Amino acid sequence: PDEIKENENEDFKQRTWKSLFWIKDKFSARPIYNDEKIIAVDADSTFAVDDAFEIIPSGPRKGWVRIFISDPTDSFPIRSEMDLFVKNRLSSIYLSDRTIPLFSNHSISHFNLNFKTQNNNNSNDSGIIMEPRSSSSSKKRAVMVFEALINETTGELQDFDVHQGFLTSCTHISYDHFNSLLSVPNSQHPLKDYLVQLHSIAHNRFLYRLNTLSCAELFLPKTIIKADDNWNLTLTRDINSSLVSPSQTTVKELMLIVGEIVGKISAQHHSLTSQILIPISTQQMNILTPEQISTLSNVSDTTVLNYMRLNYGLYSASSYSLDINVKHQALGITNYVHSTSPIRRYADMIAHRAVKKIRGLSTEDYWEEEELKDITEQMNQRGKALKKMVRSSERMFFLMWLGQSLREGKENRWRVTVLEILKERAGKWGEKVVAKVLWNEFGVVIRMILDREGLPAGENRTGGCMGVPFEVRVIEV
Repeated sequence: PDEIKENENEDFKQRTWKSLFWIKDKFSARPIYNDEKIIAVDADSTFAVDDAFEIIPSGPRKGWVRIFISDPTDSFPIRSEMDLFVKNRLSSIYLSDRTIPLFSNHSISHFNLNFKTQNNNNSNDSGIIMEPRSSSSSKKRAVMVFEALINETTGELQDFDVHQGFLTSCTHISYDHFNSLLSVPNSQHPLKDYLVQLHSIAHNRFLYRLNTLSCAELFLPKTIIKADDNWNLTLTRDINSSLVSPSQTTVKELMLIVGEIVGKISAQHHSLTSQILIPISTQQMNILTPEQISTLSNVSDTTVLNYMRLNYGLYSASSYSLDINVKHQALGITNYVHSTSPIRRYADMIAHRAVKKIRGLSTEDYWEEEELKDITEQMNQRGKALKKMVRSSERMFFLMWLGQSLREGKENRWRVTVLEILKERAGKWGEKVVAKVLWNEFGVVIRMILDREGLPAGENRTGGCMGVPFEVRVIEV
């Protein structure tokens, strides 16, 4: 509670405010970007926008992709009060009923790339908000700029560059309106062809990653449940958005390019990164056999197989003792480094500071080796605890929604898959099993008491049912 109250704590505001040194009128040599074809894609409700991108329109790098990432690291040094505050929190926390941000609201407004104004008059019927070009210092946002040459045929990253700059305006478009625009065959919107081109680059990247994976891609649905003031619950599902949504694919793949670039910088400067440690993100997934892959007839099967084989992602500080070719198996990218959201993850701030140090863009102090190794371990421990807490919150709200649906007489038959039999028991109501069950449509795992006779048949009704989707009727929550 004390951490949440910091948004209203004037003393905290004053102390952290003094630890920030504003850069709006400093570093005047940095380029300023404000083209209307710089696109920021996010949900309509998103306040803290942290990325934008464009296809470079002219010059020797014409046709390259340019990606802008909000960069708060120029605004306060390591070990300052603001730095210690976000280091303690480590990441934004997304729960079903609230979000606890990494930065306080009074700080994030100076870092995020949201240039939309409440009375914006540049919105059109497509839902696209085009900000006028501006070089005003009041709208100047520090950004890391990643430029990438992507092979048009294979989707492979062929060349890249990194520098710093300022973004003063961009075009905001929601995921839904991005998808709508691409779905209209003969749309005359001036951005239609441009968005198609961006999506084409991203789609080729997706196919390239898919070809490098030693396992099937993770297609876990995401369920979002919101509660109003009277605790009436509403549920929305985002099922396989990276496949069916052009906007989600575009944003995801372009952001993964940034993580790959930072990973390549880490590998190329390996002797230097033994002192300038970068937290490399790894996620190991057991390799699926060809027989298993050939049986993936639908999304539900893919979900189950991958859910049972996916481990927590971990950070490893780069050093001589680390194999520099660490592969993030869930992404198919070697030396992948989280670096696309420093306003939401402390690990990304570390990566930005490291890239600046390696590329000679900063003379700021850096962490000592043992200090950063401790931070890396802290991120792993806290990351696991946060994921456990978030999943507990999701399960609780899902069960509340399910109970509400039963009381209202709505659907009570659902498709599920048993992941693990926890125990068996017999009673006056017959033989039961307690099982860890994945709800295929929602991507939620909860414990259920099931009738043993209702389980799918196999070698036996307990062991043979695991991994096999079947229908259940929910009686009580």
